[in-house]
Amino acid sequence: MARHGERTLVKTKEFVAAASSLVVIFVVGAVAYGNWTTNQRALALAEPEEASPVALALPKAPAAGLGAARLDDAQSAIVALAASVRPAVVSVSRRGQGGHASPRAGALFLDPYVDGDVRVGSGTVVDSRGLILTSLQVAGTATDFVISWPGPPEVSRRASRVANDPSSDLVLLKVQGGESFPAISLADSDRVKIGDLVLAFGTPFGFGSTTTLGIVGSNRRKVNLEGREFQDLIQVDARLNPGDSGGPLVNIAGELVGVNIGALAMNSTFVGIAFAVASNGARRLLAGL
Repeated sequence: MARHGERTLVKTKEFVAAASSLVVIFVVGAVAYGNWTTNQRALALAEPEEASPVALALPKAPAAGLGAARLDDAQSAIVALAASVRPAVVSVSRRGQGGHASPRAGALFLDPYVDGDVRVGSGTVVDSRGLILTSLQVAGTATDFVISWPGPPEVSRRASRVANDPSSDLVLLKVQGGESFPAISLADSDRVKIGDLVLAFGTPFGFGSTTTLGIVGSNRRKVNLEGREFQDLIQVDARLNPGDSGGPLVNIAGELVGVNIGALAMNSTFVGIAFAVASNGARRLLAGL
């Protein structure tokens, strides 16, 4: 049974990897089509009130259905990638006020989503024994947590803290019981390149199983998050919000390349620049067990 599961996972990864180039075609094509549309609008605004008898050499619109099969394949690849990762993404809840008051602007830690006296963040199952990686902002000083898989049906289990690494802002939790859980593997974050496509998963504002798409803007960004210096965070343009902290950043092979911890905000509004702790930092935490 285990070997059958491994073969299925390998086939899924091979399909996603084979379609990665199609994802790039999809993104580039979308940008090109957007530029073409902008040019058409500019020409329309510049057109005189009376139609000119001279035919303008306008760019031709893409032929209907051109590249549709490839775009469908790219779309299917993204859907398959999200589906393969989502079972390992959880919400992490704890009680108590805790946390901290973030300033209104600058490079900020992503706080948990506040629901009464409950704080809700995100996490990733990185070992089938129930080891869950999350952030210090999500865990706070608590020792008891509720881990939820969105389902349907929603499944919840209690968990406890087993390891901390304040220098990387990471915490490792362990689900109670002897069950086996879906998990994702850690990539070598030293191989992350600027321009890589990535997906971010989390629980923004309590909305579980949420996914956003972006690219890597920097693979070793030095950032001061509210007075704490980080030397090599991964910078992405995938949109993150309160509740996304501790969630995974994954590559197009479905491997974890980072743990989301922060974002840039202007007047309390996040602007599409986010930061994640590289997965090799998480390896050090796991190695200590």
